[in-house]
Amino acid sequence: MGYEGREEQFKTIIREMLSRGTYPDNASVKAALGTDVWPRSGLSQSQVRWRIEEMERAGFDWEASKARRTLIKVKERR
Repeated sequence: MGYEGREEQFKTIIREMLSRGTYPDNASVKAALGTDVWPRSGLSQSQVRWRIEEMERAGFDWEASKARRTLIKVKERR
């Protein structure tokens, strides 16, 4: 599978995890991609950036979610 195919597979995995309410941590994303779970991170900078953008687009607070390792919705602003 070429780069574009892997990128689309990555994006699909992130979107599916978010739609199920699953926090997309590095290990579960790498497992879904079928890649080795060592080293601990192993996601590219563009994958990390895209995951953050997609979480925020879906209405989740990246920093709060990362801290709790679960999806946290952005609080509504009044």
